[in-house]
Amino acid sequence: MRNLLRSTGRGRRDDAAGGRAGGGALRATVGYRGAFTLDGIASADGWVATECNPRFGAGLGYVEAALPELGLMLLHHAVVEGVADVPSAALERAVVAAGTRVRWGSSGTPVGRVFEETATIPLVGGADGFRRADGDEPPDVTLSYGPGRSGGHVRLEFDATRTPRGPSIAPRAVAGFAFADAELDFGLGPLTPAPEL
Repeated sequence: MRNLLRSTGRGRRDDAAGGRAGGGALRATVGYRGAFTLDGIASADGWVATECNPRFGAGLGYVEAALPELGLMLLHHAVVEGVADVPSAALERAVVAAGTRVRWGSSGTPVGRVFEETATIPLVGGADGFRRADGDEPPDVTLSYGPGRSGGHVRLEFDATRTPRGPSIAPRAVAGFAFADAELDFGLGPLTPAPEL
């Protein structure tokens, strides 16, 4: 694992190059042909890979949402089975172009409260604070809460058409969690968004 992370560009700002190197290392060392995801953290030195997941990871759901006509899961299976050979550079260009057009984000956290079922609350607002949406008012974010793997779970799903492109969603997420904590007493306490790097 250490060698793979080293080859994925650990500590470099260019995570696309890290992904290319990681794919090359998986292919060269074990003949892996499928999708994979890289987990990482934002550090003072840029994005740092922390984990390689050689499977069709949850993060690839974004590609499905941004480029549904691609049929990524079917393409993944075809490549794994050797039925299709897709140039990775062409796939990367298509995915990056779609990702530039379709931006969205979400944020979630476990909470100590246990819920029997999931509930949602449409919210309007932004980094300065949120309130419940009135009637047919389109929400900027949908707050959902319900059962999770380790108790309860709270999630904020930001509407792509109503979320500014470019800036981090972290300040909006902090404001959304503050609303949830004040309204529903989740015990999150004060949160602070990570600084821009």
